[in-house]
Amino acid sequence: TVTVHTAELTVIAHPASKAYLAPVPELTYHIEGFVNDENATVLGAAPAIGTNADETSPAGVYDVNASGGEADDYHFVYVGSELTIGEGAQHLTDFHVDPEATYGDAPLDLNATASSGLPVSFESTAPEILEVNGTKLYVRGAGTAVIYAYQDGDANFFGAPELNATVTVHTAELTVIAHPASKAYLAPIPELNYHVEGFVNEENATALGLAPVIGTSADETSPAGVYDVNASGGEADDYHFVYIGAHLTIGEGAQHLTEFQVAPEATYGDAPLDLNASASSGLPVSFESSD
Repeated sequence: TVTVHTAELTVIAHPASKAYLAPVPELTYHIEGFVNDENATVLGAAPAIGTNADETSPAGVYDVNASGGEADDYHFVYVGSELTIGEGAQHLTDFHVDPEATYGDAPLDLNATASSGLPVSFESTAPEILEVNGTKLYVRGAGTAVIYAYQDGDANFFGAPELNATVTVHTAELTVIAHPASKAYLAPIPELNYHVEGFVNEENATALGLAPVIGTSADETSPAGVYDVNASGGEADDYHFVYIGAHLTIGEGAQHLTEFQVAPEATYGDAPLDLNASASSGLPVSFESSD
């Protein structure tokens, strides 16, 4: 009695790879050990190949194995391999932030979406102008900042290419309102005043780099009339200035007479009497008789 044993076929799975969430690629193998110039056409059932991973499996390494081959004259030895799942690519979309704001505005909304579904982070190149807090952009000063949106990735995704946008914060408007004033001719110029409207963020004049100054084109010798009063010269990092002028009204000054002299008595036939008086204004004095 002679027993003929089956020959050995070695089924060798091929390694494969894919990105996270990509479809599982076609898995392949090759067979070694055919004799008598035979090939796979002599198999009653070809081996099947598979893996325990699917397209949603996290990044990592998974077994790839073949099994199930049948042949009358062969038996099978299976050599497994591996499917390597690497990080998937992701990208950012829908990045939006208002390109302009004014100092004192409410926080701006930051919006962006990662194709991975992972949360998007934001960063400002100038936090002293625009400060990021979560998905809000707080206005801290006037100027320009570049805002970046990014997603660094995780075990399953590579980082996404960052997006950026430039945001300009304009200065807020301060209105400097001069107060009207008045004086008499030749009196000293009174103290001129103004007030400021438009401060934001509960600020006040301490936020100014340089307070406005106020003045007029008149002096104490200017004739009675109306003269402009204007403020100017204010400086502040986060504000610009609008000036509203007023007027200085110079009215007539008071005067009085002194040194009025005339002889209290005369005799008919006397020479003309002298009339003397001085006005504090320096203006000439006139005289009039009741009879």
